[in-house]
Amino acid sequence: MAKRLALLALLAGVLAAVPGPHDSARAAVPGTNGRIAFVRSAGAGPLEEVLMANPGIGPGPVVNLTNDPFTSDTAPSWSPDGTRVALQRSGPTAGIWILDAAAGTMGFVPHTDHGFQPSWSPDGSWIAFSRDGGADAELWKVRTDGSHLTRLTNNAAEDWEAAWSPDGSRIAFTREGLGGTTSIMVLAAGGGAEKAVTPAGGFDGAPDWSPDGKRIAFSRFLPGEGNRIFTAAPSGKGLTQVTFGGGPTAFNDVHPAWAPDGTRIAFARGGDQDDGLPLHIHTVALADGSTSQVTGGKVQDLMPSWQPL
Repeated sequence: MAKRLALLALLAGVLAAVPGPHDSARAAVPGTNGRIAFVRSAGAGPLEEVLMANPGIGPGPVVNLTNDPFTSDTAPSWSPDGTRVALQRSGPTAGIWILDAAAGTMGFVPHTDHGFQPSWSPDGSWIAFSRDGGADAELWKVRTDGSHLTRLTNNAAEDWEAAWSPDGSRIAFTREGLGGTTSIMVLAAGGGAEKAVTPAGGFDGAPDWSPDGKRIAFSRFLPGEGNRIFTAAPSGKGLTQVTFGGGPTAFNDVHPAWAPDGTRIAFARGGDQDDGLPLHIHTVALADGSTSQVTGGKVQDLMPSWQPL
C-alpha cells in the first residue's frame, strides 16, 4: 500500500505507458465554479504540496495551500461549502487532515491514522477514506470530529478512491481485482450491497460524480494510447469518451474532477514518464470537447479538486 500513499509511486503508474493505480478522491457538489486545488511535485522539498489555481486564467499564477518541508500533502478534496480542504498527509502524524483555506490552519481528523484519499459527504458532516488494514485497503467513513468511525467494505480486494454522490446516498470507488486490474464500483453510503459500474478486467479508476448525480467520470487505460477520461451513468450505461489523444505530451489524462456547474471536467494531462515530460492541470468542456490548460512549468501537477461556491 505504500505505493498508493506516496506521489512518486503514483507517478510511476500514471505516467508510464501501462495502467497503474491512481490517488485521488473527491465529490462534485452543485454550485458556482471556484478555484481548483491540486497537488504539485516540483522535484524539491517539500516533496508534494497542495496549491490552487484560477481555471479562468491559465497557465497562470498559483497559490500554496500547504508548504511544509517535513510532510507530503496529497489528494485534496474541497468541502461542500468551499471553505475547507480535506487532504492526505504523510509525516509524523499520517492520515486525514482538514485545512481552513482562508486561515491556513490545519487539524488532524482523529481515528484516521494512515488513512488516505478523503472525500466529503455533500452535507459536510462525514469524510469517506481508505485505509490499509494490513492485507488490503478498505473503505471507511468518519464524522469530521473523528466520531462514528465506520467500516464500509471488508473483503480481499483493494478498495480506494472514494467519491460521495451529490445526494449523499452512494459512494463510488475503485476496486483492484486479479492481476492488478481495476474497475469502478458503487455502494450505499451506509455500506452493504455493491454494484459494478464498469466491468472487471480493465483499468478504470479515479471516479467522480457529476453535480446532478447522473454521470460518473473516471479514467480508463486504452492499450497503445494511454489513459483517457470517460463518463458513464451509475448503471454503467451510456459510456462516453471525453478526452482524446494529443500526441506524446498528452499521453495520459487522469484524475477527473467535475466542475460544480457541471459544464467542464478538470483533469491532469501529461506524457510518458520515460520522456521526462511534465503533467499539468487542464479542463475539458463537455459541450464541444475543447480543452484549456490551467497550470504550466516543469512540474508534476495532479489530483485536481474543483471548489464549489
